[in-house]
Amino acid sequence: MTLREDGAGEPEDAYVREVRGKAERLSRARRLRGGFWQHVAQVGSLGFVFVLPLVAGAYLGRWLADYTGRPGLAVGVLLIGLLVGGFGSWRLIRQSIAGEEE
Repeated sequence: MTLREDGAGEPEDAYVREVRGKAERLSRARRLRGGFWQHVAQVGSLGFVFVLPLVAGAYLGRWLADYTGRPGLAVGVLLIGLLVGGFGSWRLIRQSIAGEEE
């Protein structure tokens, strides 16, 4: 018999250690496994994170260009939307990779 790891000082049975270890391995495997639909959801959310700022920048840029009479604003705001979408996608991919490593 050994003492519990949480410091409670109670003896731990070999059977309890075995069950706890198997439960931890099963939990870790479920987190890492993912699945087809999880990957589809990640790709879909990545598309939204990239496309929505791009489209919003295009519409806002077009509206500003029409309102001010300066067509260069449309391109500028579209590029800002592209940068925001690219940054959001990069951040989402980094979070996904960090989640897989844990």
